[in-house]
Amino acid sequence: HEVTPEEAIGFYHPEDQSTIESLFGRAVEKGEPYDTELRIITAEGDRRWVRVSGDPETKDGETTCVRGAFQEITDRREREQALRAAKEEAERMNRLKSAFLANMSHEIRTPLTSIIGFAEATGEEAEGLREALRKADVDGIDLAPLTRFARLIGQSGRRLLDTLNGVLNLSKLEAGEMNLSPKPINLSAVAHEAVEQFGPKAEEAGVDLQVETNGAPVWARTDEGGLQIAMSNLISNAIKYTGAGGEVWVRVDEREEANGQTAVLEVEDTGEGMDPAQVDRLFEAFKQASEGMGRKYEGSGLGLAVTKQAVEQMDGTIEVATEKGVGTRFTVRLPKANEPSPKA
Repeated sequence: HEVTPEEAIGFYHPEDQSTIESLFGRAVEKGEPYDTELRIITAEGDRRWVRVSGDPETKDGETTCVRGAFQEITDRREREQALRAAKEEAERMNRLKSAFLANMSHEIRTPLTSIIGFAEATGEEAEGLREALRKADVDGIDLAPLTRFARLIGQSGRRLLDTLNGVLNLSKLEAGEMNLSPKPINLSAVAHEAVEQFGPKAEEAGVDLQVETNGAPVWARTDEGGLQIAMSNLISNAIKYTGAGGEVWVRVDEREEANGQTAVLEVEDTGEGMDPAQVDRLFEAFKQASEGMGRKYEGSGLGLAVTKQAVEQMDGTIEVATEKGVGTRFTVRLPKANEPSPKA
């Protein structure tokens, strides 16, 4: 027999019956079409999702009938539900990861800082005692091993702290929790400060570290903390991979690019370089030019991954040009900024 509207409404899930009843009522009374997704209950008692639409036909201002259409969409709804559940689970796991890293940051960083401090104090005390024994002309007490062990403890502690900072920075950047706030920054001034900061490390490695600017401030729209992370990683890497007698240049200028004026930072070295085929993997976390237990250089392989994330989140780009036995040049492009007005 012909199904009445009341009987048709009874096919729908009890929680959706009021919705279809209201939509159908407005279609009849006001000529309003509808298109929505609701649940129905089959004769076998199964719940299925359908897309249901109604198109009123009117004559002389009154609705004469409502032409309806159904489309079975259960599979699509179940896929969407699975995706939502997976997204929620991923977000939950990301929150757990952030909480874990924040807790580990405190639990590891605090004692590690103390270990480094005590190692430095022990080394200084041993050096002072050695000098006192020398002046007192006392023989038979060799404090050189103590000094060396204290230095090794300090070096290992700082290496572990650098790795911890790298993991935390990468995690925050990937989760969008670094809170980068771009503003006009004098790129030239930051480059000079970084070169001055890394001067002792370069001198100890026998590397000539130089800064080259055009003599005028170059303003970039960037985050100061993110910029320091990127610049420190690039300069530190350049010094590490450049042998004694080599050179590292930090250059800053502004260039006219296809998309307008750009502030450019370059860090170039005369180090050993690498096979260009390795460049694609260079910015992956925990990747180095040499890997495995026999790798030549220490480090976690996080620096360039963190640098790339930071640069891209500051609306910049980073690229590398390298040649085995010649050296490597990293080029960072950042949005150009106008010099801020002096404060009154």
